[in-house]
Amino acid sequence: MTQPEKQNLLIWGTCSTRDAFPRNEGPERHIDYVAQSTLAALPACPVSEFDALIEAQPNPPFDRKCTLEGAHAHPGFRERLARADIFVLDLIYENRGFMVKKSTYNLVPYSYVMENIEQPLKKAGYRSYREFLGPTRKLYFTSGLKMLADMLKGFDGPVVLNEVYAAKRFDDGSKPRHRTRLMNGNLKKLYAMFKQEITPDLVVTYDESQLIARKHGHQWGRGSYHFIDSFYDILPQQLETHFGFRV
Repeated sequence: MTQPEKQNLLIWGTCSTRDAFPRNEGPERHIDYVAQSTLAALPACPVSEFDALIEAQPNPPFDRKCTLEGAHAHPGFRERLARADIFVLDLIYENRGFMVKKSTYNLVPYSYVMENIEQPLKKAGYRSYREFLGPTRKLYFTSGLKMLADMLKGFDGPVVLNEVYAAKRFDDGSKPRHRTRLMNGNLKKLYAMFKQEITPDLVVTYDESQLIARKHGHQWGRGSYHFIDSFYDILPQQLETHFGFRV
């Protein structure tokens, strides 16, 4: 019996999207994942002078890999996109910001590794942009968004926006300590900007009863974007219904 052709899913975003697909490889699909980054990194000039410093950090290898990819302006992203059948993204990580050396447009996204190397970058002339959509940060984000839109002109598959927001409560009824209203207000603006520039083939949305964070037992710990198990069924079901993506 002939094996069915694999479907390739490219994800840009966070574990809120990635964890909906617990197996990376299977007989019918392959998952590629760009994590812990910002669209502003796409048009930036690659920087490698901090590679050794990033690699020396005690963070998990995956975190270091994500930071290096962002600092190198995601080399090969066009090729990764060309191999994909479906492109899915969320914009949660855009809340974190980035550091930029304006004279050369070198950019390093704020990742978990970045928290340990912020001072060396500042000494090297990098400036932190963490204020949400201040004029300069908005300019960099918009530049990256336009570059992605240009890349997607040659993309034949569907573009899916996974419009995820932070949970307002945990499954035991308590509320997260994070600034949920601020984060969700920021995300609402980001998703609106995205849809003005790029028209998704599908926008997956959630109501508050579906956006419930897990208080204990989530594989990544407690957090406003670490949801109860039923949340992760919604995106795959939508992809299967609309595009026949085999879950």
